[in-house]
Amino acid sequence: MEMVSASKMRKVQNETLKSRTYAEKALEILTALSQKKLNQQHPFLQPRTVKHQTFIVVSTERGLCGGFNTSLVAELNKQLDVKNPEKYSFITLGKKGRDALMRQGLKVEADFSGTNRNDPGYILPICEMVFKNFLEGKTDEVKVIYTHFINTMKQKPIVRTLFPLTYGAFIDLAKSLSGKAKEIEPVDFLVEPNATVVLESLIPPLVESQIWQSVLESEASEHSARMITMKNATDAATDIIKDLTLLGNQMRQNAITAEISEIVSAGEAMR
Repeated sequence: MEMVSASKMRKVQNETLKSRTYAEKALEILTALSQKKLNQQHPFLQPRTVKHQTFIVVSTERGLCGGFNTSLVAELNKQLDVKNPEKYSFITLGKKGRDALMRQGLKVEADFSGTNRNDPGYILPICEMVFKNFLEGKTDEVKVIYTHFINTMKQKPIVRTLFPLTYGAFIDLAKSLSGKAKEIEPVDFLVEPNATVVLESLIPPLVESQIWQSVLESEASEHSARMITMKNATDAATDIIKDLTLLGNQMRQNAITAEISEIVSAGEAMR
C-alpha cells in the first residue's frame, strides 16, 4: 500500500502543482474584480449578510491515512456554531467526511462519494448546485474545506470562501496558506461589450477552477498521508517482527539450555 500510494502521489502531485499557478491567478482576478465597481454587476462578488452557509467538504473515500480526515473535521468544527446547526448545509465529496458529519447530526444536502475524481467534469453538478442555491438566496456564503498539499510530509486543512468573494476573504486565505498577507495591486479593467456579459462568462469557470484545485490538493495530500502512514505501519511491523524473533530465539535457547541441564542432571544421578 505504501508503494501504491507513492505512485499515485507522484502523479497527482504533478497535476496539482501544474494547475496551482492557474488557480492562484484566477483567484487574484476574481479578488481584483471584487474591489472594483464591477462587483455590483454580479451577485458572486456582492457581500451579503450571512444567515446560512454551505460547506463543500472534500475528504477521502477510504481510511488508513492517519489523522487526515480527523484533522479536516476538526478544522470544520472550528467554523461552526454548534448551537445553531440549522444555519449550515454540507455537500460532501468522500465517504469519511460524510459519515463524520452524519454522526454529528449535521445536514448533508448532497453526497458525491464514489465518483471518479480523475475527471474534472464530475465537479460540474456540484458547481451547478451551489450556484443555483446562492443565486436563489437559499444560502448566503459558500465555502470549501479541503487539505492543502504543502509537501510529502506536511498537509494542512484549509477553509476557502468561494463566493461571495471579497478582498478580505482573499487576505485570510493568503494568510492561512503562507502565514502572511498578500496584497493585490489595483488593476483598471476595460470591459467589452459590457460588464454583465463578461462577468457571466468569466466568473463561473474561475470558481469551478477553485473547486477542482481543492479536489486535486486533497488527492495529493491523501496519497501523501497514506504513504507516510503505511511506511510507519511497515516500520512498526518490522520492529515487532524483530522483537518477536529475538524473544522466540531467547525462548528456544532457554528451552535448549533447560533440556541440556536435565540430561546432565540425569547422567549425574545415574552415576
